[in-house]
Amino acid sequence: VNDPSVILMDEPLGALDALTREKMQSLILTLWKETGKTILFITHSVEEALLLGERLFVMAPRPGRIYKEYHLPFAERGLSESLRDIKQDVVFTEVREEILTMIWDMEEEIMGRGCLVFRQPRIGSRFNDFFPCGPVYVGSICWLERHGTNF
Repeated sequence: VNDPSVILMDEPLGALDALTREKMQSLILTLWKETGKTILFITHSVEEALLLGERLFVMAPRPGRIYKEYHLPFAERGLSESLRDIKQDVVFTEVREEILTMIWDMEEEIMGRGCLVFRQPRIGSRFNDFFPCGPVYVGSICWLERHGTNF
């Protein structure tokens, strides 16, 4: 019970400032290497998912599903290279931009251009009264995998 083979982390770094966040990202990679545990890490930061995930899943809304999977080299590289240097890598930048464009396009498709109309709230109003297209959630999940754990 106190030594799980899988560690679940749901946006653990979301409230941190940039410097602390980067230090914690390095710490997570070190713990991953030293313990050999699988870490399921959920984040809305594409850059963070790229840095920390061996496998990254871009999720699509309505219905929520895996839209695309990436197999990445950056987490392993982050064990021996500076995360800042990795962020400057041409391949890292290309994949980041590909994912951001994919997410942007999904949101545009769902919301439509000019679909969002603000209205004066009334007592008893529902969310969809103000946002006729409904809420949009597009996120990403990444995980670090060791010991042949397979999902």
